[in-house]
Parts: sequence; structure tokens; C-alpha cells
Amino acid sequence: MNRIKVLLNANREHETSYSVFWPGMSYQVEDKVSQCSICNQFQRAQPKEPMVIQEIPNRPWAKSDLFEFNGAHYLLSVDYYSKWIEIAKPSNLSSNNVICHLESQFAKNMVSQMKYMYM
Repeated sequence: MNRIKVLLNANREHETSYSVFWPGMSYQVEDKVSQCSICNQFQRAQPKEPMVIQEIPNRPWAKSDLFEFNGAHYLLSVDYYSKWIEIAKPSNLSSNNVICHLESQFAKNMVSQMKYMYM
């Protein structure tokens, strides 16, 4: 498929089901999009999201979160210094159960943290 056909098809359907690349492609796509009336009509309706800057905690394993994915609940703990994550799938969300999972994660990882504290 030649480059012009690719750009015309993408413009008409506003979606592609194949991957393509050629040198200068980004500029040609930007040019084509800037000429598309539908793209221009909705461009301002989708402003760029500002980047959210996360504050780095002052100690390892200081951030944890409960989240749901595909109907199941998970507990996520992050060590921002080593970029290590721990994920647990609690059987229920009672505070005792969540605390038990957190204590297990901390116990497993604090041994390695203590090595660095005393070196």
C-alpha cells in the first residue's frame, strides 16, 4: 500500500488496522491531520492532560494502594527507591486482612532494607 493511500484511508476511517512506517511519516501525518475538517473540529475538545508529578517518599515502601482490576481487588506496594513492586490479591478487604498482607510485604522486604541501613 503506498503512502498516500495509507494517509487517505486513515483520514477517511479515522482508524487503522495495520502498522506502517516510513521516513518523514510523522510530519506527513501531522500535515494530513491539519487538513482534516473532522480532526480540526474535535481537536480542542481533547486538550492535553497536565503531567502529574508524584512526590518521592522519604523512605522505602511508603506508598500502598488498593485497586480493582477485572472485578478483583489487589493491594499494591511500591518502593520508589528500588522501583520494586509487590502485589497481593487479598481474599477480602477487611482492615485486618489488608494489614496482614502489608505486614507480610514489609517483613519480606525490610530485611533487605535493613542491610542497606547498617552498611
